[in-house]
Formats: sequence, C-alpha cells, structure tokens
Amino acid sequence: MDESTNKKKTSSGLSPAAALLFLLICLACALLLAFCVRLSSAASGGSDARRSLTESFDASANNAKSQALDGLTYIRKIYKIPEQDLAAPAPDPASFGSTTDPAVIQELVDRAEVLLEGQETAWTPDIQLFRYAEYNYYYDETILVITWKEKIRDRCCTFAEIKIADGSQLRRKLSGDSYDSGVREYCSQLGREANAVIATNGDFYAHRQFGVTVYQRQLYRCELDYLDNCFFTASGDMLLVPQGELTSREQVEQYIRDNDVVFSAAFGPILVHNGELQDIYTYRIGDTGLSYSRSVIGQLGERHYLLMTINYDFRVSETATINMAGEIIYGKGVKEAYALDGGQTSELWMNGKILNQVDFDAERQVSDIFYFASALPAGTEGKA
Repeated sequence: MDESTNKKKTSSGLSPAAALLFLLICLACALLLAFCVRLSSAASGGSDARRSLTESFDASANNAKSQALDGLTYIRKIYKIPEQDLAAPAPDPASFGSTTDPAVIQELVDRAEVLLEGQETAWTPDIQLFRYAEYNYYYDETILVITWKEKIRDRCCTFAEIKIADGSQLRRKLSGDSYDSGVREYCSQLGREANAVIATNGDFYAHRQFGVTVYQRQLYRCELDYLDNCFFTASGDMLLVPQGELTSREQVEQYIRDNDVVFSAAFGPILVHNGELQDIYTYRIGDTGLSYSRSVIGQLGERHYLLMTINYDFRVSETATINMAGEIIYGKGVKEAYALDGGQTSELWMNGKILNQVDFDAERQVSDIFYFASALPAGTEGKA
C-alpha cells in the first residue's frame, strides 16, 4: 500500500467517505431509537405526554445528531425538564461558587458566551457591592446565575440574574405539590425540595382570592376584577396583561392555549411593560404607596431574567414604595417586570443560603415559589 493511499485513511482505518457513511448510519439509528422510545411513552400517556412528544423527539434527535457528529462539527445539546416533574435534576455542587472579585464573574460571563446568545448582562464589573456582601454564582451549560447586593438610592437591593437554555427551567412549586393543599412551607424548604439553583417567593396565592392562578396548564382561579396578570409560557417568556384586558374565564382559557401558558402569578402590579416604566397610582393589594420590603421578577431578554428584593439591611433603614421598586429594576434594563408578594415574604434563596435580609430575621411560611433549575440530568458530562 503506497503513501497516498495511507493518507486517505482515517485514524480508525476507514476512508473519509466510509467514515461519513458510518456516522450517518449511526445518526439514523439513534434518531429512530429516540423516536420509538418517545412514541411508546406518549401512546400510553394522556394529553400531557402527547403534548410533549414533538418537543421531546426534537430534543432527542438533536442530541443524537450532536453525539454522532462529535469531532466533526459542534451541535449544542438540548435538555428539557418534563413539566409534570415535581423536582428538577439536582444541581452540581461543584458548579456553585462565591467571590468578591468582579474579574471572576467576568470570566464566568465570558465562558457562558454560547448560553447568553449575544445578550448583554445586567451585571457589570463596576457594580459596587454592598458592605460585607459577595457575589454568588452557578454555571453549567444550561444555566448561568449571578447574584449580588448593592445600595441604590439608599436602599439595599439584592439581585439575581439568570440565563437559561430552555423554558422548562423556569418553574413554579406549590407547597404540598397541589393547588389549595393547605400546606405552607418556607421558601428555603421548597427550594431544596425542587432542586432549585435559585428560588424566590411567589405570589402567596393561598393568602388571598384575587387574580388568575394557572398551575401545570390548569386554570384554578379566575377572579379578574382587581389584579394585573402575569403568565409564564413553555418557551420561558413572561407575558403581562393589565387588569381589564381579560374579561371572562373563556377568554383566559383561550389566552392560555394560544400562548402555551404553563403557570401564572397573581400579585402585581406591572412595573415595566414593553420596555416602559409604569406609574402606579392605586392598586388593590401590596400597599403600593407605602414603604415595604419588595420582591420583583423581571425579564431582560429571551430566557433571561432578573430577580430583585429590597429589604432592610446593615445600616439601611428604608425599604421602598412600589414605584421606587419599579424605577430601580427598570434601571437594570428589564423589558418586563412584575411585583410579587413583599414584606416578610420577600426572599431569595440559593445553595442553602438566604441571600437577602428577610424582615424580622425570620422566614415566613408561604404557599409557593418560583425557581430556576439546571436541566442537565444527573451524571451528564459537560457541566462547565
């Protein structure tokens, strides 16, 4: 065999054409196997299983293609958390960290370039950390979380910026894992049970009977007279609908179907909408004109969120009106923002720690949380 023939061989002994054919055959087999598995599980399930068949197959097909073409081209893998799962995959303890050095966070942001998809972070290296505070973070290929505490307008503001790869990583957990269970738990308990990377308090739906409550696509409560509406979709978007725009249960149910809504929040008011800061005069709940600890969820971009609490803290004796809370989170660049239950309920939790100073130094037992999770199955290679 001459030298030119040897050069046409791959390292495995196959010619390039034969190697490509082999990879294509492996890819076809992997796709067929993934489809058969998903089809079998969906055939025996109900509407939830049928609904997720297409998305599950697309993810399986994408990942099979990524595996088969490994070394030839890069195809990003897709990981999803099934909607019906009551807990997400456990986060990797080694992916958590803390620092006071902004260079460490900048390096983390640089590593997350693919995950960020060209979006700028609300975090910037020139942020002045609050006294004795530090950055906390988590990063794997499906989620980036950066938290910090800073003083703005003489208020202590705790932020958590989150970028997720898939909408299924933004989730809601109810105490007792069912609507109207009567059970109340601490945000920290619910976060641990859910395997949350980071969690914040929800709307405390059990404490009042106003608003629209959707959980796992089912509409449980539809009291439309008083509150702004906040819906979260399967794609990971937050959709805000001012009070009065939805006027009947049938209209709400149609909205849920049309927008692929998975769950909702019923508190408010809307603080930022379509990139515009809202000026709140009156609102049914939340004591908007008085100074209280506040909790807010905002969306910066596609699958890109910013959580914020405003609380008392070291030598900070002022909290915020609802308009001030809106102005502060608007200044961080959010396109949409919605107030969650505040006061003693206001809480951010991550990696076993409460990040903000909860009122009275004591968690309040609540009925629900919102949380962000890693989508990587346990033992999956590729954690960053």
